[in-house]
Amino acid sequence: MTSHAAPPLGVLPAVALLAQLRWRVARNSLWRRKRGAQVMLVVGLLVLGGAAYGLYWISRMTVRLLRSPSFNAALERAARETPGLPTDVGSYLEVLPSAALLVVTLLLALATFNGVLSSLYLAGDVDMLLVAPVPVRAVFIVKFFDALAAPYALLFVLLGPFLVGYGQGMRFGTAFLLAAFVVLACLPLVPAGLGALLVMAAVRVMPAHRARELVGILGALLGAALYLVSQFTRELFGQIGGGRTLEALQRTDFPLLPSSWAGSALVAAGRGELVPLLLYGGVFVFVSAGVFGACLVAAERLYYAGWSNLATETGRVRRPPARSEADVARRVGAKGELAKALSATLGGIPAPVRAMVAKDLRTFPRDLRHFQQLVIPLIMGGVGAYRLFVGDLETGGGTFTMVARLVAAVAPAALCVFIALIFSSALGGSGVNREGRGYWLLKTAPVSGAQIVASKLIVAYLPYPVVAVLLLTVTGLVRGLTLADVAGSLALVLLLGLGNSSLTLLLGVLFPRLDWDDPNKQVSARAGCLAPLFYGTYLGLAFAAVTGLPALTYFAPQLEWLFVGLGWLVVVGLTALVAGVALSVGSARLESLELE
Repeated sequence: MTSHAAPPLGVLPAVALLAQLRWRVARNSLWRRKRGAQVMLVVGLLVLGGAAYGLYWISRMTVRLLRSPSFNAALERAARETPGLPTDVGSYLEVLPSAALLVVTLLLALATFNGVLSSLYLAGDVDMLLVAPVPVRAVFIVKFFDALAAPYALLFVLLGPFLVGYGQGMRFGTAFLLAAFVVLACLPLVPAGLGALLVMAAVRVMPAHRARELVGILGALLGAALYLVSQFTRELFGQIGGGRTLEALQRTDFPLLPSSWAGSALVAAGRGELVPLLLYGGVFVFVSAGVFGACLVAAERLYYAGWSNLATETGRVRRPPARSEADVARRVGAKGELAKALSATLGGIPAPVRAMVAKDLRTFPRDLRHFQQLVIPLIMGGVGAYRLFVGDLETGGGTFTMVARLVAAVAPAALCVFIALIFSSALGGSGVNREGRGYWLLKTAPVSGAQIVASKLIVAYLPYPVVAVLLLTVTGLVRGLTLADVAGSLALVLLLGLGNSSLTLLLGVLFPRLDWDDPNKQVSARAGCLAPLFYGTYLGLAFAAVTGLPALTYFAPQLEWLFVGLGWLVVVGLTALVAGVALSVGSARLESLELE
């Protein structure tokens, strides 16, 4: 008896088979979700539908208003009073699609790199697909468009209605709608294709997870730069008039950009001009298809080679470089000095708690995604500190009353709490959840639940005194605050920091998530929803007590010290209550936590 092997699948049949299987997995995952998750999905779709209709309506009405005779007449009257102001916005409306497509292309270039990297190399099913009897190109096509599923959905739900509304406002016909569909289908291919080529090249020289971390940090730095430009636009560029704004809009229609070709093809389709439509549209589609074709050609070797490197590097044991005896002694001495410094700082704390604190502090710098979470919030805090330093508030020394000094101290204290909360979220973050599945190893160690809770509280609390001392010292020197003002702000930050750290710990132990695979999903949905409510309630009550009660001295000036003392007493009592509940409930919860 002879056996006949099944003929190998071609690329297109394999793509169809893999897409069908992917659809079945997605459908089954949707049906097996909890009812609450399904309801939230429906609500999210309704919100997106409302946003899509809103964009359509706004773009249509705005374009019609700008093309109306009454607006043109008002513009002509304004131009007589303002030299240089254009009297016809028609030419500027024609470049609006090019500007919108350019912005979206830049956003896609930033967003798709990480998505393509995760889909091509870091997805859980990549190993099985690449060893299956299907062509590598078929696997690449399916994973490539799997990474573009979310960008395509957002394009057709948000940018699509905007273009449709623009076309109806410009009185364009059906040809514009067909051209818009083709442009939206081809638009992600260029940035995603270039991103895929860069990903396949980068994975050959560095681990995929490290490349994702570096890309995340670069994206965060770019976002921080854009935020800084938006905050200091007037200082950097001065005031921008309406004519300059329109000229800047027209300069986005650069002839060598694919977004400019697509925008010109859309306008030509709306006007019914066949030759420009075929010229610009053909070039845009040809370039998009060419980039995607280059990805397919490169996928035959680069994709498989990158995956094989990724698969083999995890099994290699990296040998540490040889070090001299002096170097070893120096390193051991440095670690000993660090341990002595930590022991001196946390002298009265049990040794197991200090050991767990040291472990968390040493493992924090190993994941670059922790630093990614700090970039933009720290820039926001820095801008706030700059505004605080150059502001016009004057304390006036002894001429200020105690109430005014307390109110003036709230601003630097609130800024310190904000910046320290960012560091605390990255350092102590999800509390016990940071351990992941390794928590069960920690639970078998000779440590109690109370000691684990105490170590997590200390780690989350450490940024508050450090940030408060540094920032308040600089603020006091720059603003000329009195020693009493600085001491009051420092005490307030230390108290609020203890309360915030306790709330972070409490939410982590009440809603634990120890089975996470993605470090970005350490916090459960319930904890994430309740965190703003808990933080807002606690901070609101604390700031209201420390500033609201002293404000009552307006009605009874002779009781000023009494109201100030009552305010601080409320803050101390509220913080002690939150910390006590967190420690007692957290330790009891950890003692009763069992492996499911």
